[in-house]
Amino acid sequence: DNIVDHCCYAWNTLIDQPWQIMSIALRDWAYIGRSI
Repeated sequence: DNIVDHCCYAWNTLIDQPWQIMSIALRDWAYIGRSI
């Protein structure tokens, strides 16, 4: 149960901070088809 609680907490924290997801998605390495 402790693992589930931690996972739920982490998920809810991430959902409450949509700019975190946006900042990850907007990084140069996140673009599909971009050569490194």
